[in-house]
Amino acid sequence: MCYIIKDDAPPAAPFVRASEFIWLSIAKAIGLAASAPEILEDVSGRQLFGSRREQSTIGRDQASCLQHLLSGQIHDGGMHLTRIYAFDLFCANWDRHPGNYLILNESNALVVFAIDFSHVALHPGKTTPGLDPLILLNSATRVWFKSVVQPYGHDLAAALDVIDRLRKLPISKIEAILTAIPSDWLPVADRDEIVIWWRDGGRTARTDQIARGLKDGTYI
Repeated sequence: MCYIIKDDAPPAAPFVRASEFIWLSIAKAIGLAASAPEILEDVSGRQLFGSRREQSTIGRDQASCLQHLLSGQIHDGGMHLTRIYAFDLFCANWDRHPGNYLILNESNALVVFAIDFSHVALHPGKTTPGLDPLILLNSATRVWFKSVVQPYGHDLAAALDVIDRLRKLPISKIEAILTAIPSDWLPVADRDEIVIWWRDGGRTARTDQIARGLKDGTYI
């Protein structure tokens, strides 16, 4: 088994391990096509974030991923790309460029997975306002989505389904994800803040805003 391993990179990115684990765990919990998060140890015993290196990967850099995305051959491309886009809007991932998709060849069918949440905030309320894709019209996420989804057409129903799943995700699931994170990855105060955001209105306000923007065309 081979893995992509990531560690924190302070001061600019002090919570890489936690952010990757949290958002990929949430993605898997709502059924998004995304890599599965792992906790691994190096030879010194330090715990690191890992995701499996898929042997069927065919898109290995931004140029090759873009070529495959624009080929029109991604299986259910409109649905999956739109689902990933809706999830990125929710978690405030401003940097979904072609190199941040995983393109797999599964039994001669091309499929797309979401990868790389290293620089996404621990919860959307902590996002630097100028980087939030709900506000930043020229964010990589919004600009590139229009390009990569063009051969397939966007799928509004798929986007709204993702937002609805995020709206209904039990707070117990968020708590379970945080419990699974090693203690040195995330201070207790930050864990509490994440739960409060999800439980006490932050999640609801954001899902409502995104649903409105998807329906009226603001975010598509």
